Amino acid sequence: MFPKRIDPGPSLKERLELHERKKEKLRSGSPPNEPNWLDFDAVADKFDKVDHLIDLHGHIIGMGLSPDHRYLYVNSRPWPQGYTISNPLEPPPIAQEIDIHVIDLVTFKQVGIMLRSHKAYTPNNECFFIFLDVCDKYVASGAEDNHGYLWDRHYGMCLAKFPHADVVNSVAFNPKDPEMLVTTSDDNTIKIWRSKSKVKQFGLNYAQFQQGIETRRYRGQNASTNLRGSYNRNT
Repeated sequence: MFPKRIDPGPSLKERLELHERKKEKLRSGSPPNEPNWLDFDAVADKFDKVDHLIDLHGHIIGMGLSPDHRYLYVNSRPWPQGYTISNPLEPPPIAQEIDIHVIDLVTFKQVGIMLRSHKAYTPNNECFFIFLDVCDKYVASGAEDNHGYLWDRHYGMCLAKFPHADVVNSVAFNPKDPEMLVTTSDDNTIKIWRSKSKVKQFGLNYAQFQQGIETRRYRGQNASTNLRGSYNRNT
């Protein structure tokens, strides 16, 4: 439960005065007392405390919330099964496939997963962030195989691929129109994709635009029916 009034902290005038006092200290030659950033206990109070830890046993490369903020969708490249990290500075090898995990933020339990849903090839010291987006009916994500991907949120079915000439880093649905998707890529392009029904509605010439590749195939038996949504066959 949120408090009725959140403390806004110091006013702008107070912040400026504090900033000037710090500058004056530096000018007078008094070095500030720097904490030992290598000693976690000494600086722990300077960071927010973790509310809840969700271990997906993999390298997380992107996250997105469902429109109602109930579900967290996570792009993850899994580590080898049973691998134990002994040195945080030496991460384990990561898979060349990306899993999508769905976490219920009320129970903090995983309620859906799409295994090996799309591709990534770079090693862990060079890997790309691949951001995804979620609307009421669909889930979309970029990938390193030069395509954006669209899934049915309810059935976990891959519906379409959207081609680029290089890695697709991020995607975004139009919050007012989920039948419009934007993809951005390292090929220095931003592409806007619309459903067939919207192209027809706007009176556009469908043949003159680059088209996505329809797939409509299941990505595996592990796709959860808890991904929620339905597919409009005119899309």
